[in-house]
Amino acid sequence: MGRVAAVSRLERIIIVPRNGYANRLQAWASAAVLARELQVPLLVAWEAESIATAPAEALFDSALIDREFITPAELTEILGVDHSALPRYLYEDRARGFLSLAGHDRGEQIFMRSLQERLTPQEGPRTLVIIAGGLFALPSTKDFEHLRRDFYTALSWNSDIQERVDHALSHHSDFFAVHIRQTDRSLQVPTKRSIIAAMTTVHRTTGQSGVFLAADTASAVESWTHLAAARGLEPWSVDLQSRDRSSAQAGIDALVDWLLLTKAKGLVYTRESSFGHEAAVAAD
Repeated sequence: MGRVAAVSRLERIIIVPRNGYANRLQAWASAAVLARELQVPLLVAWEAESIATAPAEALFDSALIDREFITPAELTEILGVDHSALPRYLYEDRARGFLSLAGHDRGEQIFMRSLQERLTPQEGPRTLVIIAGGLFALPSTKDFEHLRRDFYTALSWNSDIQERVDHALSHHSDFFAVHIRQTDRSLQVPTKRSIIAAMTTVHRTTGQSGVFLAADTASAVESWTHLAAARGLEPWSVDLQSRDRSSAQAGIDALVDWLLLTKAKGLVYTRESSFGHEAAVAAD
């Protein structure tokens, strides 16, 4: 792992994950890698949004939340204002001793070299707050995917989520997986023919006939169950209570799907899907 010089003034990093659940996991993992490189603690300020309404308590282990999470009110007290009122991009409040990064339309990665330059022992802030939904890393970071994989491996989940995953795995130990998006990424979904070709390739290379199907609509699961079975595969999926992205239950169900994707021997997913891509990183 690439290391940067220890920063004498920086005492902590606070990550405010944004957007959908996969984007939030990417931002959290990125911040964890950054905190490890800078050798400071990482805190998480988890807030619900319209496309990610599930509270942290419904998703993650309570001990993890007690140890590493802060409330939005605690973050506001640190900043002096709600984080939504902070200027875009890189902003420093020397009176309060913090530097914030919110990439918005430009993303965070473009600012990482400037951020590193601002974290100097003589002039640097004591707190770094990153408001992000996606990937970012210092220019010096090495083995970024491997380090994110380590983060996901160590992540502790709510017991209800973990029990659902363990129950599914007790019946399906070896399988490959297909993730189908038919709603927010519908314009980028590959053709049915190309998905079938990819399924055939992964089936052949992994030697697995069992195939876990994860999709954002019930009709997609049903359709691909028939298509897979017609090709001699053994499709399966988990019962989900909701696929409405505005529902907290949908977020819980989505992360059950995501964790099962990470256990697959091979994956088929849309290139633009952060959900599928990050599952592939976690699955190695």
